[in-house]
Amino acid sequence: MKRNFILAFILLFSVYSIFSAELDPMLNMVKNKTDNFQVSKQKIERIASSTLQMETVNQQKVVNLIMMVDDMSVVNEIDFDYSIISEGIITARVPIDKLPFLANSEKIKYVKTSFKRKPVNDIAVPKMNSDDVHNLSGYQYYGNDVLVGVIDTGIDLDHPAFRIDGNAANDTRILYLWDQTVSGSGVSVGSFSAAYGREWTSSDINDGSCTQIDSHGHGTHVAGSFAGYDSNYTNRKGSATEADIIYVKTSGSNIIDGIEYMSERAAQIGKPIVINVSWGSQYGPHDGTDPDPQALNSIVSDSNGNTIIVYAAANEGNTGVHGYNDSVDTSGGEIDFNIGSYTPESGSSTDHLRFMFYYDSSVSTDIRITDSGGNTTSWFGPTSGYHSGTTGDGTGYYIESTTSALSFNSNIKRIFVYLGETDTSNESNYPRAGTNWKFEFRTSSNTTRIDGWLYDDNLGGQNQNLAQFSVADIQSMTLGNDACAENVITVAAYVSRSNWTAISGTLSYGYSENEIAPFSSRGPTRDGRQKPDITAPGSIILSTKSSNDSVGDDFLPSDGGEYYRYLQGTSMAAPLASGAILLMKAMNPDWDYSDMLSYFQTHSQGTSQYSNQGSWTKEWGWGVIDVTDAINTQPIEDDEEKWANLNQNYPNPFTDKTNISISLKNTGKIKLMVCDSKGRVVKILFEKYIKTSEVNKIIQWDGKDESNTPVSNGIYYVVLEVNDNKYIKKMVRIK
Repeated sequence: MKRNFILAFILLFSVYSIFSAELDPMLNMVKNKTDNFQVSKQKIERIASSTLQMETVNQQKVVNLIMMVDDMSVVNEIDFDYSIISEGIITARVPIDKLPFLANSEKIKYVKTSFKRKPVNDIAVPKMNSDDVHNLSGYQYYGNDVLVGVIDTGIDLDHPAFRIDGNAANDTRILYLWDQTVSGSGVSVGSFSAAYGREWTSSDINDGSCTQIDSHGHGTHVAGSFAGYDSNYTNRKGSATEADIIYVKTSGSNIIDGIEYMSERAAQIGKPIVINVSWGSQYGPHDGTDPDPQALNSIVSDSNGNTIIVYAAANEGNTGVHGYNDSVDTSGGEIDFNIGSYTPESGSSTDHLRFMFYYDSSVSTDIRITDSGGNTTSWFGPTSGYHSGTTGDGTGYYIESTTSALSFNSNIKRIFVYLGETDTSNESNYPRAGTNWKFEFRTSSNTTRIDGWLYDDNLGGQNQNLAQFSVADIQSMTLGNDACAENVITVAAYVSRSNWTAISGTLSYGYSENEIAPFSSRGPTRDGRQKPDITAPGSIILSTKSSNDSVGDDFLPSDGGEYYRYLQGTSMAAPLASGAILLMKAMNPDWDYSDMLSYFQTHSQGTSQYSNQGSWTKEWGWGVIDVTDAINTQPIEDDEEKWANLNQNYPNPFTDKTNISISLKNTGKIKLMVCDSKGRVVKILFEKYIKTSEVNKIIQWDGKDESNTPVSNGIYYVVLEVNDNKYIKKMVRIK
């Protein structure tokens, strides 16, 4: 059973010479630069601070880690805070002086730094046909029976969109809010607990004692796209407009903890939950085998279908973060990259690039680097240690190349490359701006494909993708690493709006409407699985604005700029998809994530510029999300009490006429009618009291309304009412 411990056992700091657990490259870099941790605690902290993303807790430096564990009894040997996510997966906040213990433990398989992820509507909801679900007569679904889960930068507690009935004077819809970013006594729910952050309840929010704010604005915008409803701006709603909310505010380091907390809290409440994650990182092998994706898989599978996790694909479809060479042999092969112009930042360890390369574990591969001046290093082969030095143009380098397969995936080996200033270098060791570089690889025998990701671009303090691989097909395999998890639903973005009207005027990025968004990350996964799964609107999405977020006039609408703003990205597409998926879950309670994926394969829609829905592509997945076919069109009844069958009309789609077949099982009053997507009756086709118990009828609709006027193209519903029961089918009129 999953538990969390804060043990009283005191681990005395000691020096270890045997390191049994496999450490990820960034932890290894600290270990190697401190002579296997055989230096003072102060020096370890200084070096770790330049390499790892650390936090200060109770005046102590800690690093957030996730571990794969072979023997769970290891929890009885540690004295720092940790949480058990599932059997064999643990997250922890580890003081620097405890790293030797982790490295030495024979019970721990792999230790990975929790590298910080980055955060990656009035026109969008109709694009997915969520309004069809909201408005169809007699079948109104707003998500009441399913919980909204969001982990992001925070949420504006006073925004009317998150208050009952969209009224700022009413109580909040937020049931629980865990702020991971502040000091507090932590959380404990079900089988999960964590000894950091502070949890707030709906009572705290309603009485004004909750002090959480969203100064970034990303999280409020995401929550609005997912579940917002403002009675003053009803056309700017999300999909799950009446669902209660569980929220986690994060800095990006503890995503897995936040997801597990929301899953456990939902289980305690007794409702399923759809969790949106609009954060991502390129750190990892992009095949779903490393600790974070495995933790996500476990959370979903452990929930018995009650937790569905939706991930943004990432916003790096056009940034050149992925490079590859599909045929490296003994004669060698190269992967080129270039660095744009920037001004180096003052201070050591500030300007650097970090790359990770993966290749077949059955071969051994060497690497060398050609710098901006054409200077080439020596060949560096796999080693249990590392290679470091300075290239001819003065750039510092550190290379770690594994000698054997990775502990969590026996099919791959890894090469880690750090270019730039390190802790012991001076400020002149930064990567040169405006230059072309080259990685060369060669095998000792046989041939392998090599895939690499630039997962940390920290040049000039900008983190703005200033370095890029220059191979021809850079757009493939650019999904975030966690979005490659098997059990999550991964969402790409398309251009639902190409221009927008702001306070400053009408603006445009120059995108083509109804095309895939240029920034939307592409699949497949490194191991060839089909991700992304689905596409949703993601360009210039109008949604809720945090009152603590400072926004320029270019991104404020001319009406309602106090409460709304424009943003774009797969960060915006994911919550729109999450809202639609929540409605699908509400309508089909037995569906789990795999049922959702099966539905998308045959029930997605296209756009005016894209018509390959139903055939997976690396850009669109299976197509644009469309919830209308997920409407539960037959009431849940015992077979012997079933009143009627409504069969799918034919032909469908139709141009002029279509046939509707019904079968009546019992006597009663029946009505057959056509409704539009707003639930309004277009035409009553048949209305009569039937006295016989068995009737089969075929009724033709000529595509005209009650006034005998041909209806326009679009989606319509045929609705059969039998006594108090309704049966519904969707049909499409085209000309």
